Amino acid sequence: MPIPPSSTSPALLVSSVMNVMQISSTLDINIIPSASPTPSTPSGLTPTDDGVCGNGVTCLGWPDGQCCSEYGYCGSDAGFCGIGCQSEFGICGMPAPPSSSLPPAVPSSTIAAPAMSSSAAPNCPSSASLDAYNCGTYYTETGTYAGFVWDQLFIGSCLTEDPNNPGNDPESPAITNEIASGTTAAMLAGACGYLNACMNWAIPQAYDNVDFHLLQDTADTAHWECVAYYDNAGGNYFDVTNYNVLLAYGYDVE
Repeated sequence: MPIPPSSTSPALLVSSVMNVMQISSTLDINIIPSASPTPSTPSGLTPTDDGVCGNGVTCLGWPDGQCCSEYGYCGSDAGFCGIGCQSEFGICGMPAPPSSSLPPAVPSSTIAAPAMSSSAAPNCPSSASLDAYNCGTYYTETGTYAGFVWDQLFIGSCLTEDPNNPGNDPESPAITNEIASGTTAAMLAGACGYLNACMNWAIPQAYDNVDFHLLQDTADTAHWECVAYYDNAGGNYFDVTNYNVLLAYGYDVE
């Protein structure tokens, strides 16, 4: 389908000087491993190589989480390790231990997190400062669904998609999943890898329009949120202001 013109965040007037958190252009990330040893892979099971589990494939050793959810995906939060967790294919009832490995990093750059002010709107990152985090006008999935090509609808900051977009079928409302959380620097470094995980989560549930948001939690931590719509949005509907959104993508599958 034709790609809509790229969108940029609206210019926001700032009435006072604001302190903006800067992420170093050289991402030097040191993750301290858990004191608990990583469980060995049980006999007869194969370690996952794409975050999908079940049917003889285990999450043990997967860097983004070792719990196998009821839907057959590896992760580390309550949605993976809680109700429905498949203990025969990973860990359940506890957070998965961290790993020193991260998804492939995008080019390093400097991005400013919106600084909140009681007297003025935050100064959102310019579109130019987000170029280094662009995963591509066309994104080809890897892993289980390798070959699926997604068209980019949007990349920007401080905006999310209007849930009333044409792709939000009332009979199949949007679904949301937290993909990863950690330091803002680490989340940005693995942006495209986490985006791929979002797409891998949406495809088997027949959702082919995804929005991917990096939401600021504290001054130096954030989490990736994946929102999937049942059908193609058919255009750019990113017009809902949210100053906690450091980076947002919109894609639909061809």
